[in-house]
Amino acid sequence: MIFSVTNSKLKSLNISGWQQTKSLSFLQNFGCLKELDISDLPFIKTLVDVLKLTHLNHLFCSRTYIPIEEYVDLGFLSSIKSVNSFALDEASVAFLRTTLSHVEINCHPISRIAQFECSV
Repeated sequence: MIFSVTNSKLKSLNISGWQQTKSLSFLQNFGCLKELDISDLPFIKTLVDVLKLTHLNHLFCSRTYIPIEEYVDLGFLSSIKSVNSFALDEASVAFLRTTLSHVEINCHPISRIAQFECSV
C-alpha cells in the first residue's frame, strides 16, 4: 500500500474519491498534516483517526456518511480552523457553527489541495 511509508514532511493530502480505502488508520504516518480532504469516501463513518492529527488546520469531507457527533469531537483539536462538509443539512451546519464557534464551517466550497493520482 502506498501509505505504508512515513512522510513527516507532507502538509496537505487529498484522497477524495479513493474508493479502495475503508479506514483512515494510515493517517498515523502523516502526523504533520495541516490540510486533509477525505471527500467522497463512502466507507468512512468516523473521524477517530483524523482526531490524532494534532496539527490539522483544514478538513474537507463533503459527501461522506460521517455522523454529526463525530464533527463535534473536532473541537478537541486545538489546531483546527475550518471544516468543510457540504453533505450536512442546514440544521447540522448551524449546530456545528454554534458548538464549534472557533471553527469556520463550510466557508471553503472547493478543496485547495491538489489531488494525487496513482494506480495500484
